[in-house]
Amino acid sequence: MTERCISSECLNDTGFSYTLSLISGKYKMTVLYALMEFGVVRFNELKRYIGGISYKTLSITLKELEADQLVHREEYPQIPPKVEYSLTGRGKSLIPILDGMCEWGRKTVLFDIKQPQIIHNFYGILKYLYSNMTLIIVSALCGLALAGCGADVGKSSISLESSSSASIEPAVPSSPNSQPDTEENNAPETMSLEQAVISAVLEQNKGKYFPGEYQGVGCKIFETFEEGDKLAVYALIEYIEYGFEDNRFVNVSGTRARVLLDFQTGQEQAYTLTDYTILDPTSGLSEQELESLMAPLKETGKDYLYTDDDFLELREQVDAGAKEYLKSIGREGEVFERPIHEDGFLSFLNDDVYNTLMNDIAISNYPDWEGTLEKLEDGVRYVYQAHFDEVSNKIEYTKKNYDTDETVEKITADATTGERTA
Repeated sequence: MTERCISSECLNDTGFSYTLSLISGKYKMTVLYALMEFGVVRFNELKRYIGGISYKTLSITLKELEADQLVHREEYPQIPPKVEYSLTGRGKSLIPILDGMCEWGRKTVLFDIKQPQIIHNFYGILKYLYSNMTLIIVSALCGLALAGCGADVGKSSISLESSSSASIEPAVPSSPNSQPDTEENNAPETMSLEQAVISAVLEQNKGKYFPGEYQGVGCKIFETFEEGDKLAVYALIEYIEYGFEDNRFVNVSGTRARVLLDFQTGQEQAYTLTDYTILDPTSGLSEQELESLMAPLKETGKDYLYTDDDFLELREQVDAGAKEYLKSIGREGEVFERPIHEDGFLSFLNDDVYNTLMNDIAISNYPDWEGTLEKLEDGVRYVYQAHFDEVSNKIEYTKKNYDTDETVEKITADATTGERTA
Protein backbone atom coordinates (compact mmCIF):
# COMPACT_ATOMS: atom_id res chain seq x y z
CA MET A 1 0.00 0.00 0.00
CA THR A 2 1.30 3.48 -0.86
CA GLU A 3 2.57 5.34 2.18
CA ARG A 4 0.65 8.50 2.94
CA CYS A 5 2.86 11.54 2.66
CA ILE A 6 0.41 13.72 4.61
CA SER A 7 0.58 12.43 8.16
CA SER A 8 0.25 15.60 10.19
CA GLU A 9 -1.38 19.00 10.09
CA CYS A 10 1.81 20.61 8.73
CA LEU A 11 2.29 20.17 4.98
CA ASN A 12 5.37 22.34 4.52
CA ASP A 13 7.89 19.53 4.88
CA THR A 14 6.02 16.93 2.84
CA GLY A 15 6.75 15.61 -0.62
CA PHE A 16 3.36 16.94 -1.65
CA SER A 17 4.30 20.50 -0.70
CA TYR A 18 7.62 20.29 -2.56
CA THR A 19 6.01 18.90 -5.71
CA LEU A 20 3.28 21.51 -5.60
CA SER A 21 5.93 24.25 -5.36
CA LEU A 22 7.41 23.04 -8.66
CA ILE A 23 4.24 22.77 -10.72
CA SER A 24 1.85 25.26 -9.15
CA GLY A 25 0.87 28.29 -11.20
CA LYS A 26 -1.51 28.91 -14.05
CA TYR A 27 0.60 27.55 -16.91
CA LYS A 28 3.40 25.34 -15.57
CA MET A 29 1.52 22.05 -15.87
CA THR A 30 0.17 23.05 -19.26
CA VAL A 31 3.69 23.81 -20.52
CA LEU A 32 4.96 20.48 -19.20
CA TYR A 33 2.10 18.60 -20.83
CA ALA A 34 2.63 20.42 -24.14
CA LEU A 35 6.31 19.48 -24.14
CA MET A 36 5.36 15.89 -23.40
CA GLU A 37 2.97 15.83 -26.36
CA PHE A 38 5.09 17.68 -28.92
CA GLY A 39 8.64 16.88 -27.79
CA VAL A 40 11.25 19.45 -28.81
CA VAL A 41 9.44 22.76 -29.29
CA ARG A 42 10.47 26.33 -30.13
CA PHE A 43 9.23 29.26 -28.07
CA ASN A 44 6.82 30.58 -30.69
CA GLU A 45 5.41 27.12 -31.42
CA LEU A 46 4.83 26.49 -27.72
CA LYS A 47 2.91 29.74 -27.38
CA ARG A 48 0.64 28.75 -30.27
CA TYR A 49 0.03 25.30 -28.85
CA ILE A 50 -1.02 26.71 -25.49
CA GLY A 51 -2.88 29.83 -26.61
CA GLY A 52 -3.99 32.62 -24.29
CA ILE A 53 -0.57 33.07 -22.68
CA SER A 54 1.44 36.27 -23.11
CA TYR A 55 5.04 36.26 -24.33
CA LYS A 56 6.26 37.57 -20.98
CA THR A 57 4.37 34.99 -18.94
CA LEU A 58 5.56 32.10 -21.12
CA SER A 59 9.14 33.34 -20.91
CA ILE A 60 8.98 33.59 -17.10
CA THR A 61 7.29 30.18 -16.82
CA LEU A 62 9.97 28.51 -18.95
CA LYS A 63 12.78 30.12 -16.97
CA GLU A 64 11.28 28.90 -13.69
CA LEU A 65 10.83 25.38 -15.04
CA GLU A 66 14.41 25.45 -16.34
CA ALA A 67 15.69 26.63 -12.94
CA ASP A 68 13.89 23.67 -11.32
CA GLN A 69 15.52 21.34 -13.89
CA LEU A 70 12.19 20.26 -15.35
CA VAL A 71 12.76 21.83 -18.77
CA HIS A 72 15.91 21.86 -20.91
CA ARG A 73 16.72 24.94 -23.01
CA GLU A 74 19.01 24.37 -25.99
CA GLU A 75 20.42 27.42 -27.76
CA TYR A 76 22.14 26.96 -31.13
CA PRO A 77 25.00 29.32 -32.08
CA GLN A 78 23.68 30.42 -35.45
CA ILE A 79 22.28 33.51 -37.14
CA PRO A 80 19.55 34.11 -36.34
CA PRO A 81 19.84 32.34 -32.97
CA LYS A 82 17.69 29.27 -32.51
CA VAL A 83 16.31 28.06 -29.16
CA GLU A 84 14.44 24.82 -28.45
CA TYR A 85 12.75 23.52 -25.31
CA SER A 86 12.22 19.94 -24.15
CA LEU A 87 11.58 17.99 -20.97
CA THR A 88 14.47 16.82 -18.85
CA GLY A 89 14.45 13.35 -17.31
CA ARG A 90 13.28 14.99 -14.11
CA GLY A 91 10.46 16.70 -16.02
CA LYS A 92 9.44 13.46 -17.72
CA SER A 93 9.11 11.80 -14.31
CA LEU A 94 6.14 14.12 -13.62
CA ILE A 95 4.22 12.89 -16.67
CA PRO A 96 2.44 10.02 -14.86
CA ILE A 97 1.06 12.58 -12.42
CA LEU A 98 -0.16 14.84 -15.23
CA ASP A 99 -1.60 11.86 -17.08
CA GLY A 100 -3.39 10.81 -13.91
CA MET A 101 -4.90 14.27 -13.55
CA CYS A 102 -6.00 14.24 -17.17
CA GLU A 103 -7.58 10.81 -16.82
CA TRP A 104 -9.32 11.83 -13.59
CA GLY A 105 -10.71 14.87 -15.34
CA ARG A 106 -11.99 12.85 -18.30
CA LYS A 107 -13.77 10.43 -15.99
CA THR A 108 -15.34 12.94 -13.65
CA VAL A 109 -16.36 15.92 -15.77
CA LEU A 110 -20.09 16.06 -16.29
CA PHE A 111 -19.93 16.13 -20.07
CA ASP A 112 -17.92 14.70 -22.91
CA ILE A 113 -15.08 17.02 -23.99
CA LYS A 114 -14.03 16.81 -27.62
CA GLN A 115 -11.35 19.16 -28.95
CA PRO A 116 -9.19 18.90 -32.07
CA GLN A 117 -5.86 18.87 -30.21
CA ILE A 118 -4.92 16.98 -27.06
CA ILE A 119 -3.22 20.00 -25.54
CA HIS A 120 -6.57 21.80 -25.67
CA ASN A 121 -8.18 18.83 -23.93
CA PHE A 122 -5.70 18.97 -21.09
CA TYR A 123 -5.76 22.75 -20.78
CA GLY A 124 -9.55 22.75 -20.66
CA ILE A 125 -9.54 20.09 -17.97
CA LEU A 126 -6.95 22.05 -16.00
CA LYS A 127 -9.16 25.12 -16.01
CA TYR A 128 -12.12 23.02 -14.86
CA LEU A 129 -10.09 21.49 -12.03
CA TYR A 130 -8.27 24.69 -11.06
CA SER A 131 -10.43 25.56 -8.04
CA ASN A 132 -9.93 22.04 -6.63
CA MET A 133 -6.25 21.65 -7.51
CA THR A 134 -5.09 20.74 -4.02
CA LEU A 135 -7.44 17.76 -3.71
CA ILE A 136 -6.56 16.50 -7.17
CA ILE A 137 -2.79 16.73 -6.76
CA VAL A 138 -3.01 15.10 -3.33
CA SER A 139 -4.89 12.26 -4.96
CA ALA A 140 -2.32 11.92 -7.74
CA LEU A 141 0.69 12.09 -5.43
CA CYS A 142 -0.55 10.27 -2.36
CA GLY A 143 -3.28 7.94 -3.59
CA LEU A 144 -5.99 9.61 -1.54
CA ALA A 145 -9.56 8.70 -2.37
CA LEU A 146 -11.67 11.67 -3.28
CA ALA A 147 -15.21 11.55 -2.05
CA GLY A 148 -16.25 14.59 -4.05
CA CYS A 149 -15.07 17.75 -5.67
CA GLY A 150 -16.36 21.31 -6.08
CA ALA A 151 -17.68 24.04 -3.90
CA ASP A 152 -21.26 23.75 -2.73
CA VAL A 153 -22.50 26.78 -4.63
CA GLY A 154 -25.23 26.10 -7.10
CA LYS A 155 -27.37 28.26 -9.28
CA SER A 156 -31.09 27.86 -9.06
CA SER A 157 -32.27 25.59 -11.81
CA ILE A 158 -34.73 26.98 -14.30
CA SER A 159 -38.19 25.63 -13.64
CA LEU A 160 -39.79 25.72 -17.04
CA GLU A 161 -42.01 23.46 -19.03
CA SER A 162 -40.36 21.86 -22.03
CA SER A 163 -41.47 23.04 -25.43
CA SER A 164 -41.01 21.08 -28.62
CA SER A 165 -37.44 19.97 -29.31
CA ALA A 166 -35.52 22.21 -31.66
CA SER A 167 -32.73 21.41 -34.08
CA ILE A 168 -32.30 24.57 -36.06
CA GLU A 169 -29.78 25.53 -38.70
CA PRO A 170 -29.66 29.31 -38.39
CA ALA A 171 -28.94 31.74 -41.15
CA VAL A 172 -25.35 32.89 -40.94
CA PRO A 173 -24.71 36.63 -41.06
CA SER A 174 -22.99 37.61 -44.28
CA SER A 175 -20.82 40.31 -42.75
CA PRO A 176 -19.80 41.54 -39.31
CA ASN A 177 -21.82 44.66 -39.87
CA SER A 178 -25.03 42.71 -40.40
CA GLN A 179 -25.49 42.29 -36.67
CA PRO A 180 -27.90 44.86 -35.21
CA ASP A 181 -26.78 47.48 -32.73
CA THR A 182 -27.95 46.47 -29.26
CA GLU A 183 -27.90 47.82 -25.73
CA GLU A 184 -27.15 45.62 -22.72
CA ASN A 185 -27.03 42.50 -24.90
CA ASN A 186 -30.63 42.97 -26.05
CA ALA A 187 -31.58 41.18 -29.25
CA PRO A 188 -33.54 43.33 -31.68
CA GLU A 189 -37.26 43.06 -32.19
CA THR A 190 -38.97 40.98 -34.85
CA MET A 191 -36.46 38.24 -35.45
CA SER A 192 -36.46 34.45 -35.39
CA LEU A 193 -35.14 32.51 -32.42
CA GLU A 194 -32.06 31.36 -34.31
CA GLN A 195 -31.28 34.94 -35.29
CA ALA A 196 -31.65 35.98 -31.65
CA VAL A 197 -29.20 33.24 -30.60
CA ILE A 198 -26.69 34.32 -33.26
CA SER A 199 -26.98 37.96 -32.21
CA ALA A 200 -26.47 37.02 -28.56
CA VAL A 201 -23.41 34.86 -29.31
CA LEU A 202 -21.84 37.66 -31.36
CA GLU A 203 -22.39 40.21 -28.61
CA GLN A 204 -21.08 37.90 -25.88
CA ASN A 205 -17.88 36.94 -27.72
CA LYS A 206 -16.78 40.01 -29.66
CA GLY A 207 -13.60 41.47 -28.22
CA LYS A 208 -12.67 38.35 -26.23
CA TYR A 209 -10.45 36.75 -28.88
CA PHE A 210 -7.68 37.74 -31.25
CA PRO A 211 -9.51 40.12 -33.59
CA GLY A 212 -10.27 39.45 -37.22
CA GLU A 213 -12.25 41.43 -39.76
CA TYR A 214 -15.23 39.08 -39.91
CA GLN A 215 -17.01 37.35 -37.05
CA GLY A 216 -19.06 34.25 -37.80
CA VAL A 217 -21.42 32.14 -35.69
CA GLY A 218 -22.87 28.67 -36.10
CA CYS A 219 -25.36 27.11 -33.70
CA LYS A 220 -27.42 24.00 -33.11
CA ILE A 221 -30.34 24.33 -30.70
CA PHE A 222 -30.82 21.21 -28.59
CA GLU A 223 -33.89 22.16 -26.58
CA THR A 224 -36.01 25.10 -25.50
CA PHE A 225 -38.07 25.62 -22.33
CA GLU A 226 -40.77 28.26 -22.09
CA GLU A 227 -42.81 29.60 -19.20
CA GLY A 228 -44.76 32.78 -19.65
CA ASP A 229 -42.44 35.39 -21.12
CA LYS A 230 -39.28 33.46 -20.15
CA LEU A 231 -37.48 31.30 -22.69
CA ALA A 232 -34.43 29.11 -21.96
CA VAL A 233 -32.42 27.85 -24.93
CA TYR A 234 -29.80 25.10 -24.76
CA ALA A 235 -27.50 25.29 -27.76
CA LEU A 236 -24.12 24.24 -29.15
CA ILE A 237 -22.35 27.24 -30.66
CA GLU A 238 -19.16 28.09 -32.52
CA TYR A 239 -17.75 31.62 -32.78
CA ILE A 240 -14.87 32.37 -35.16
CA GLU A 241 -12.85 35.46 -36.04
CA TYR A 242 -11.55 35.41 -39.63
CA GLY A 243 -8.73 37.40 -41.21
CA PHE A 244 -6.29 37.37 -44.11
CA GLU A 245 -2.90 35.74 -43.60
CA ASP A 246 -0.58 35.22 -46.56
CA ASN A 247 -3.48 36.25 -48.83
CA ARG A 248 -5.68 33.44 -47.50
CA PHE A 249 -8.83 33.93 -45.43
CA VAL A 250 -8.31 31.89 -42.26
CA ASN A 251 -9.92 31.43 -38.85
CA VAL A 252 -7.56 33.32 -36.56
CA SER A 253 -9.31 32.66 -33.23
CA GLY A 254 -12.60 31.65 -31.65
CA THR A 255 -14.41 29.18 -29.44
CA ARG A 256 -17.03 26.47 -29.37
CA ALA A 257 -19.19 25.62 -26.39
CA ARG A 258 -22.52 24.47 -25.04
CA VAL A 259 -24.46 27.43 -23.78
CA LEU A 260 -27.67 28.29 -21.96
CA LEU A 261 -29.32 31.49 -23.18
CA ASP A 262 -32.14 33.02 -21.15
CA PHE A 263 -34.45 35.33 -23.07
CA GLN A 264 -37.40 37.44 -22.10
CA THR A 265 -39.90 37.29 -24.93
CA GLY A 266 -42.25 40.00 -26.09
CA GLN A 267 -44.73 40.65 -28.83
CA GLU A 268 -43.84 40.19 -32.48
CA GLN A 269 -40.98 37.77 -31.79
CA ALA A 270 -38.93 40.15 -29.68
CA TYR A 271 -36.17 38.42 -27.70
CA THR A 272 -34.25 40.20 -24.93
CA LEU A 273 -31.22 38.32 -23.63
CA THR A 274 -31.16 38.25 -19.83
CA ASP A 275 -28.40 35.71 -19.17
CA TYR A 276 -25.72 33.83 -21.11
CA THR A 277 -23.99 30.86 -19.47
CA ILE A 278 -21.31 28.55 -20.87
CA LEU A 279 -22.16 24.98 -19.84
CA ASP A 280 -18.78 23.33 -20.31
CA PRO A 281 -16.28 22.41 -17.58
CA THR A 282 -13.83 24.96 -19.02
CA SER A 283 -16.15 27.80 -17.92
CA GLY A 284 -15.06 27.45 -14.30
CA LEU A 285 -18.52 26.51 -13.00
CA SER A 286 -18.57 24.00 -10.18
CA GLU A 287 -20.09 20.56 -10.56
CA GLN A 288 -23.09 21.60 -8.48
CA GLU A 289 -23.69 24.69 -10.61
CA LEU A 290 -23.57 22.69 -13.82
CA GLU A 291 -25.91 20.04 -12.45
CA SER A 292 -28.38 22.72 -11.39
CA LEU A 293 -28.33 24.46 -14.76
CA MET A 294 -28.68 21.16 -16.61
CA ALA A 295 -31.54 19.85 -14.47
CA PRO A 296 -34.41 20.94 -16.77
CA LEU A 297 -32.79 19.24 -19.76
CA LYS A 298 -32.01 16.06 -17.83
CA GLU A 299 -35.63 15.80 -16.72
CA THR A 300 -36.60 15.36 -20.38
CA GLY A 301 -34.30 12.34 -20.59
CA LYS A 302 -32.15 13.96 -23.25
CA ASP A 303 -28.37 14.15 -23.38
CA TYR A 304 -26.47 17.32 -24.08
CA LEU A 305 -23.55 15.57 -25.76
CA TYR A 306 -22.20 16.48 -29.15
CA THR A 307 -20.31 14.61 -31.84
CA ASP A 308 -17.72 15.33 -34.50
CA ASP A 309 -20.58 15.57 -36.99
CA ASP A 310 -22.08 18.41 -34.93
CA PHE A 311 -18.78 20.26 -35.12
CA LEU A 312 -18.61 19.76 -38.88
CA GLU A 313 -22.14 21.08 -39.21
CA LEU A 314 -21.30 24.17 -37.20
CA ARG A 315 -18.10 24.81 -39.14
CA GLU A 316 -19.97 24.53 -42.43
CA GLN A 317 -22.43 27.16 -41.20
CA VAL A 318 -19.71 29.57 -40.11
CA ASP A 319 -17.55 29.04 -43.20
CA ALA A 320 -20.59 29.63 -45.42
CA GLY A 321 -21.01 33.05 -43.85
CA ALA A 322 -17.29 33.77 -44.29
CA LYS A 323 -17.50 32.93 -47.99
CA GLU A 324 -20.44 35.28 -48.38
CA TYR A 325 -18.38 37.99 -46.72
CA LEU A 326 -15.54 37.36 -49.19
CA LYS A 327 -17.97 37.83 -52.07
CA SER A 328 -19.23 41.07 -50.56
CA ILE A 329 -15.71 42.56 -50.63
CA GLY A 330 -14.87 41.20 -54.09
CA ARG A 331 -12.44 38.52 -52.95
CA GLU A 332 -14.17 35.22 -53.58
CA GLY A 333 -12.30 32.15 -52.47
CA GLU A 334 -12.04 29.35 -49.98
CA VAL A 335 -11.81 29.57 -46.20
CA PHE A 336 -8.86 27.85 -44.56
CA GLU A 337 -7.71 26.63 -41.17
CA ARG A 338 -5.07 28.91 -39.71
CA PRO A 339 -1.59 27.41 -40.23
CA ILE A 340 0.89 27.20 -37.37
CA HIS A 341 3.61 28.83 -39.53
CA GLU A 342 6.12 26.29 -38.24
CA ASP A 343 8.71 27.46 -40.76
CA GLY A 344 8.22 31.12 -39.91
CA PHE A 345 11.51 32.91 -39.28
CA LEU A 346 10.57 34.10 -35.79
CA SER A 347 10.31 30.49 -34.65
CA PHE A 348 14.11 30.37 -34.82
CA LEU A 349 14.72 33.48 -32.73
CA ASN A 350 16.02 33.52 -29.22
CA ASP A 351 12.99 33.98 -26.94
CA ASP A 352 14.49 37.16 -25.42
CA VAL A 353 14.88 38.62 -28.91
CA TYR A 354 11.36 37.53 -29.76
CA ASN A 355 10.00 39.26 -26.64
CA THR A 356 11.92 42.42 -27.48
CA LEU A 357 10.32 42.51 -30.92
CA MET A 358 6.81 41.80 -29.67
CA ASN A 359 7.10 44.41 -26.91
CA ASP A 360 7.60 47.03 -29.61
CA ILE A 361 4.05 48.35 -30.11
CA ALA A 362 4.50 49.05 -33.82
CA ILE A 363 6.23 45.73 -34.58
CA SER A 364 3.61 43.78 -32.63
CA ASN A 365 1.13 44.67 -35.40
CA TYR A 366 3.13 42.63 -37.90
CA PRO A 367 3.05 38.85 -38.44
CA ASP A 368 5.41 36.78 -36.31
CA TRP A 369 6.28 34.68 -39.34
CA GLU A 370 7.79 35.53 -42.71
CA GLY A 371 4.68 36.53 -44.59
CA THR A 372 1.73 38.93 -44.54
CA LEU A 373 -1.45 39.72 -42.70
CA GLU A 374 -4.12 42.29 -43.48
CA LYS A 375 -5.95 44.77 -41.28
CA LEU A 376 -8.81 47.19 -41.81
CA GLU A 377 -8.11 50.59 -40.26
CA ASP A 378 -10.73 53.32 -40.59
CA GLY A 379 -12.15 51.60 -43.65
CA VAL A 380 -8.74 51.29 -45.36
CA ARG A 381 -7.12 47.89 -45.91
CA TYR A 382 -3.42 47.60 -45.13
CA VAL A 383 -0.98 44.75 -45.71
CA TYR A 384 1.59 44.13 -42.97
CA GLN A 385 4.61 42.18 -44.22
CA ALA A 386 7.57 40.71 -42.33
CA HIS A 387 10.71 39.55 -44.16
CA PHE A 388 14.05 38.23 -42.90
CA ASP A 389 17.15 39.23 -44.87
CA GLU A 390 19.81 36.59 -44.24
CA VAL A 391 22.61 38.69 -45.74
CA SER A 392 22.14 41.69 -43.45
CA ASN A 393 20.67 39.65 -40.57
CA LYS A 394 17.83 42.17 -40.42
CA ILE A 395 14.09 41.76 -40.10
CA GLU A 396 12.23 44.12 -42.39
CA TYR A 397 8.68 45.20 -41.60
CA THR A 398 6.65 46.97 -44.27
CA LYS A 399 3.09 48.34 -44.14
CA LYS A 400 1.38 49.06 -47.46
CA ASN A 401 -1.99 50.34 -48.61
CA TYR A 402 -3.71 47.30 -50.17
CA ASP A 403 -5.41 49.30 -52.96
CA THR A 404 -2.57 51.65 -53.93
CA ASP A 405 0.46 49.56 -52.91
CA GLU A 406 1.86 52.69 -51.28
CA THR A 407 4.32 52.07 -48.44
CA VAL A 408 3.16 53.91 -45.33
CA GLU A 409 5.57 52.44 -42.76
CA LYS A 410 8.90 50.66 -42.80
CA ILE A 411 10.77 49.30 -39.77
CA THR A 412 14.06 47.39 -39.64
CA ALA A 413 15.18 45.37 -36.61
CA ASP A 414 18.35 43.45 -35.79
CA ALA A 415 17.67 39.69 -35.71
CA THR A 416 20.32 39.14 -33.02
CA THR A 417 19.15 41.74 -30.51
CA GLY A 418 15.58 42.56 -31.58
CA GLU A 419 16.38 46.26 -31.42
CA ARG A 420 15.42 48.66 -34.18
CA THR A 421 18.17 49.76 -36.54
CA ALA A 422 18.57 53.16 -38.13
